[in-house]
Order: sequence, then structure tokens, then C-alpha cells
Amino acid sequence: MEPRDLELIESFLDTVGASSLFAYYKLPLDASQEALQGAIHARRRWAQGQQANPKYRAEAMWLIKNNALVQRALIEHRAAYIAGLEARSAAASLDALTPFIQGILAAGAPSEEGERAILDRGAELGLSERQIRAHLASLRGPEPEDFVDYYELLGVPPGASPEALERAHRAKYRWARSLRDKDRASRTYELLDRAWRALGAPEERAAYDAERTRRLGRKPPPASPTAAAST
Repeated sequence: MEPRDLELIESFLDTVGASSLFAYYKLPLDASQEALQGAIHARRRWAQGQQANPKYRAEAMWLIKNNALVQRALIEHRAAYIAGLEARSAAASLDALTPFIQGILAAGAPSEEGERAILDRGAELGLSERQIRAHLASLRGPEPEDFVDYYELLGVPPGASPEALERAHRAKYRWARSLRDKDRASRTYELLDRAWRALGAPEERAAYDAERTRRLGRKPPPASPTAAAST
């Protein structure tokens, strides 16, 4: 069915206070074709008799004008119409779940208990675990890049002096040149270059140390005498 057709049906249902055409005709989603045809014809006959009634005129005129549309939705394209109903229902439930998820994410990555609470609330709204987890991932945004501990990469303690960092960096570079796997060597060079950019100057190193503390939850390293003197 065309989106415009679905919008036209939804607009009508809003005026009569029904959640779907199935609900309007008081029939289940798996009603037989005969039952659907009978309900549609009976309601159309009702509409023909209500055209002059101010209370029901708008409803009656819509049914008469859009009888073919109702037939397409409930009989010819029933599966597509039901899929559309389910999609709109899921969207409404996800909208209702969003503030709850955002409240938990405001405190950071959800704990196991927080994630379970999200799943439970979503289940109460009729959502599947797959739908809930996909929505949670979309609200979280992309996963942050894995954090690299450059001190561990260089094999030095966090409080190492600038001279010790430079020696370690050169030694690691020499080691990378000996690698036969050129792809691994290239990746190692890239990491070592990033490490030196992060640790080679006092201001950059201080910013990296603060981020390392935040990401890894470790105490900031003590400033080496040489680094302290340069600040």
C-alpha cells in the first residue's frame, strides 16, 4: 500500500477513535476473508443510511468514498497493512521508552542492572529484546574507539621521565623494523607515532594522562622532575 493510503486511513481512524480498521470493524487480525467482506458490506450499507445524519455524516461519507481503499487494506494487502500497524505500534512504544533510556544513559554506560531495567521496561511496552537493544544502541551512538595505554605500549611506567620515554620510543621503533610482517610493522609504527604525539610534549602528555585516568580509572601518574621543571 502507498504511504498516502495509510495516512488517509489513519486520519479517518483518529476521527472515529479506533486503533486500526480491524478494531473499527470489530474483527481480529486473522479474521477470514468472508468475515471481512461481510463486515465491510454491512458497514457500507449503514453508511448509506447515515448520509443525512449530521452526527455520522462525515464518517458515512468517508466509508462510501473510500470503500475500495478499505477493501485493499483489509483483504488484498492485509499482510502489508498489518505490518504497517506493527511498525507504528513499535515506533510509539520506542518513543515511550526513549526518556527512560536517556535517564539511565545520563549517568554513563548502563550497568548490568540498568540494562536489565531497560529490557524489562521495553518488554512491558510490547517490544522484543532485539528492538530494545537496537534502539539502545542508536541512543548510545557509535562505540568510542578503543583506548590505547601508551605507557604499556612503550613498556615504561606512567611517571617515566621524558628522556626515558624517548629511549623507549626509539627502542620500540627499532624493534618494529625487525618485524617480517610488514602490515604489523606498519600498524606498530602508526601506534608509536600516536604515542609520541600524545606523550612527547608536557601539555599533550597532561591531557593524555587526564583522559587515561577517565577511561581506565587509574590514578594520574606523578610528574617526573624533568617534566615538572619544563611546565
